[in-house]
Amino acid sequence: MKMVKTEAIMNKKKRALFSVELLIGPWRKVVPGHICKMLIAEALSEGVCHKKPLHEIMGYLITSRRVFIVMDIPDKNIHELFRDFYERIRKKIKPYLHSHKEHYDTAKTDKEMVLFEKHELRNNYLIRLLCGKKVALKYYDPNLERLKNMLQKQEYCSMVDYSGAIGPVIMHCRSCEHVKDENQHQH
Repeated sequence: MKMVKTEAIMNKKKRALFSVELLIGPWRKVVPGHICKMLIAEALSEGVCHKKPLHEIMGYLITSRRVFIVMDIPDKNIHELFRDFYERIRKKIKPYLHSHKEHYDTAKTDKEMVLFEKHELRNNYLIRLLCGKKVALKYYDPNLERLKNMLQKQEYCSMVDYSGAIGPVIMHCRSCEHVKDENQHQH
């Protein structure tokens, strides 16, 4: 799938961001919903905290069926990013698939299993809200209000991070430094 750049104003400069919607594959039926979301959040965080991070996450939403991600990533790293992310997910879900052999062919835990179906994320309101930006219209839009309310209720959403709390996904490499420092003080 060709990834299309999303132009979004993140600060005073325009930055080219990549936004994608991932429809979670059939493995989500075997892995319990809250664990599925947690595994995806861990895999995303590990990609940001990698020795040589391939991206920074500007916004995310993880639901029981879909993952929406807005990230700052160089063009050349897109395929590498998804390959690494998929590999981390494969490793994380493998124990669940093996414990449910009667429902799922464990041979598919390798390269042939469809982990996600990728789609371009085109909802500009959603992209802006996930990136912590306001959407101000001169008129009342009930769909926009429903979207804002829905996002505020989500556990696995970057709106938590932008509201000042600490969300489940590490979004920036700078956040990793804080985690590494805490771990060093504990030992």
